[in-house]
Amino acid sequence: MTKKYNQKEHFLEAKWITRKDNPIEKEFSFFQDKPNMTFSKNFIWDGESKASLAVCGLGYYTAYLNGQRLGDAFLNSDVTNYDKVVYYDTYDISPYLKRGTNKIIIELANGWYNPAPVHILGKYNIRKQLPIGKPCLICDIQIGERHIYSDSTWDSGFGHLLQNDIYIGEVFTDENWNEDSNPQTVAVPGPAGQLVPSFIPKIKRHETIRPVNIERFGENWLVDFGQILSGQIAFEVKPDYIGTILLQYAEEKSSSGGKLDFTSTISGRYGLKDDNKNIEPDKPIIQEDQIIKTKTGVLHYSNQYTYHSFRYVVVKTGSDSFPLREMIAYRVHTSVENISQFECSSEVLNQLWIAGRNTRLHNIHSYFEDCSRERLGYGGDIVALLQTHLNTIDAEKIFKKVLIDFINDQRLDGGITQTAPYVGIMTNGTSNGSGALGWQLVLPTLALTILEEHGDKDFIEQYQEALKKHLNHLMSFDYDYVKMCCLGDWGSIDETASGFFIKSPDQEFCSAVMYLLNLQTYQKLSRYLSDLKPYQEELGKVIEIVKHSIKNEFYDDVQQRFASGSASSIIFALRTGLVDDEVIWYDKLVVAIRSRDGIFPFGIFGMSWAYEEFAKRGDNRLIFDWLTRQATPSYMDMIRSGNQTLSEHFSGGETFTGSKNHAMFSSYSSWLIREVLGIKVSGGRIEIAPASNLPLEWVKGSYQLPEGRVQLEWTHKDLSIYYSKALKDRISIETDLNIIVNLLD
Repeated sequence: MTKKYNQKEHFLEAKWITRKDNPIEKEFSFFQDKPNMTFSKNFIWDGESKASLAVCGLGYYTAYLNGQRLGDAFLNSDVTNYDKVVYYDTYDISPYLKRGTNKIIIELANGWYNPAPVHILGKYNIRKQLPIGKPCLICDIQIGERHIYSDSTWDSGFGHLLQNDIYIGEVFTDENWNEDSNPQTVAVPGPAGQLVPSFIPKIKRHETIRPVNIERFGENWLVDFGQILSGQIAFEVKPDYIGTILLQYAEEKSSSGGKLDFTSTISGRYGLKDDNKNIEPDKPIIQEDQIIKTKTGVLHYSNQYTYHSFRYVVVKTGSDSFPLREMIAYRVHTSVENISQFECSSEVLNQLWIAGRNTRLHNIHSYFEDCSRERLGYGGDIVALLQTHLNTIDAEKIFKKVLIDFINDQRLDGGITQTAPYVGIMTNGTSNGSGALGWQLVLPTLALTILEEHGDKDFIEQYQEALKKHLNHLMSFDYDYVKMCCLGDWGSIDETASGFFIKSPDQEFCSAVMYLLNLQTYQKLSRYLSDLKPYQEELGKVIEIVKHSIKNEFYDDVQQRFASGSASSIIFALRTGLVDDEVIWYDKLVVAIRSRDGIFPFGIFGMSWAYEEFAKRGDNRLIFDWLTRQATPSYMDMIRSGNQTLSEHFSGGETFTGSKNHAMFSSYSSWLIREVLGIKVSGGRIEIAPASNLPLEWVKGSYQLPEGRVQLEWTHKDLSIYYSKALKDRISIETDLNIIVNLLD
């Protein structure tokens, strides 16, 4: 977790190893069948010495000892910039060993280290930006004082996956590949990054979901799981079936019924031609798995090194009967702990709580993703959901890992990338490789959150140089240039499209304000960090100059508004203190909402800030009415589908077909905990103040802190509070309800 980690404990003589296939393989042959790699080694154990394994396999790995799987992680190792850091895992393997000869097998897959050369969003070949290479392994088995290192003496083998890709899927065969061949293990340099112990929770399989319906679908079968999930499929193939099974995954059906609509899950195009695989450059990427069964007997199959976003699965078998049984799906995501629970008398709010939670978890796989289609770590989405993550999951470790991810991808000129890992996207960025201002805001915002909410100044102090470099980058621009470098309040229902260009409401104004907000966030950081203190005076001056410039350019004295006076412009102005009288401008915001029948037309930033602003002013009813609104546009348009996830767009505001598994508008979850339930945790203090004037019969829920739990139940008369004794001196209560206090221990 620290830059100064000392690697002497492991891997002193270990080599990165791979199977010697074709070292100069070209991209155009990527989709030809080639089984994944395995490596094995026999070793002796005396039955007494303590034994451990330190290992990293890229892109993904699974380790087996004497036929037993080590651990329950999937999609392992942690994704990052492998040129800067490589995370490894350690296992206590003594319980898996037997006296005498033991055998370890480690299987590798492509993951993010050897991704397919597909064009994400139709144009980004992520192989051109990510640190990539052949799948490779490094490990150190320590038995007492003896070490068994990975090197070219390990045996290479072939797995049963002919193809595997994180976006597309897997091709599995039950045949043993080239049984007469003699694969060779070779040492390679491996990635350039420093080996560091993994410190975040692992990606695991969670809730098991069974189909709600399986029906004939033309010559095929359609399986409906009743809800959208990001996860993996598992099933048995009946003993007598021989042939190839094709599974294709989608989030929704077409509006006319019948056929599936793959649009919301198409991540891009193949970008190359392969006649043998019927692949054309413009062929869309549809999530799919193939299972090739050549032998009689029951075949157990489950995804291992990919995951899909889906509700529906089309199963193509070429047979008259359905050959699958015991079909299930697993949610698969980083095993962050859910720290808060919520339930109330409003079924709409309950459904929104579930949909928000599901969608956010669906998009955490060792970093925060935007959606299950692109699977990219956009900084802007992280900023918009930061408060919700703080109030719903134990996020400290993954916050720190993501901060390191962005620092590892920092540009030479100090700019911060649009995504981390960086894949080439720099829409409206400040410089080559740098992201838009609202997305660069992720670095100082995460740093400030770790300082103020988690109290870990020592951790942030390690990265002062990167923060200083970013601040210098921001301050090196003239205002007239940098004010344009953002996407504004992205995702608003009022955004417009012209060809390939999407414009958010009052984009120029909101972009200029994003520059101001970056500077203001660094101003707050400078109060904590010694390396930033010398910037305080200059920052103060620049902030005032930028404020003055924004007002001169965008404020209309006649109309008394910024830019066109959109709701986004008002919330951005309030957020950054651009207005002299907050009450007057807050009233303007309320009028803007009520004039549109209670619709919140904000994008991802404005939506998150609006929940905070209205709650701060005691206008929780405005939020309640918006969240429970039935007419279009509304959250109910998403909920009615039964998908139990949120969509990228509100109905009626789509400028393109968005993902149906996108978390960016789930920022209301923080409001449900802090205001409706009434537990506000900040800076070590716990304030209990439920919004008991809302039209709810009852509310209950809990909040888990490291030192104990707070649990609430309230009606219009009584507030029952349960809390751990260790929290007693940190709790304050503000309510007109009759209070009943109980200790949990």
